[in-house]
Amino acid sequence: KPVMCPLGSLVIGSKLDFDIHSPNCRMAFFGRILSSMDPKDLKQLQLVKMKQKVGVMDRVDKQEPSLIICKDMFKADSDIQSFIGLKILHESSGAEGVLEGSFGQDGRIKVRFKEEIQSLKLDSNKNIRG
Repeated sequence: KPVMCPLGSLVIGSKLDFDIHSPNCRMAFFGRILSSMDPKDLKQLQLVKMKQKVGVMDRVDKQEPSLIICKDMFKADSDIQSFIGLKILHESSGAEGVLEGSFGQDGRIKVRFKEEIQSLKLDSNKNIRG
């Protein structure tokens, strides 16, 4: 059923047929209204699924402190080519990096940050602790 919403409005669609005690999420979608459209022609509507991967920082490169080796984001046999160039976020500092490529054969990756992340706790071999 069509709904009238002003441009820029936040729209939240939910699935209300779940039991309220169900562990399932009832939110179906959300987003801002960017343009008007005819409800009979939904071909121009683009849906995007938000995805994220989580990994662990392993160590800092000895020659380049802004290059960090991360692990546990990909399996050893994963093809990471489609992820190269995507943004990586270090949650505790807010620093943004870019995935540069794989490192070794066990699923580790190289992430380049704009500058060295000062808040990291390192041991003498540049391995990240905690």
